[in-house]
Amino acid sequence: MKALEAAKRIRYSPDSDVLYFLLAEGEEEYFEEPIPGVHIEYDESGHVIGIEILHASKLLKDFLRRATPK
Repeated sequence: MKALEAAKRIRYSPDSDVLYFLLAEGEEEYFEEPIPGVHIEYDESGHVIGIEILHASKLLKDFLRRATPK
C-alpha cells in the first residue's frame, strides 16, 4: 500500500483523541466494543469496515509517540 493511500485510511484527530482505521468503504450499520474504547464497525452485511480507538493517546501512548512525525 502506498504511503498516501495509507494516510487516507488511517486518521488521528488530536482534538477528539480518536484514531481511526478505514478498512473498507461503506455505511456503518452497527459496531461492537470488544474492549472499552475500541469500536469495531460493521456494514449491513456484517463485514468490518473500520476500527475506531477512543482516548487513543492513553491506550496507544507508545505507538503514537513512534508514529507521529517530529
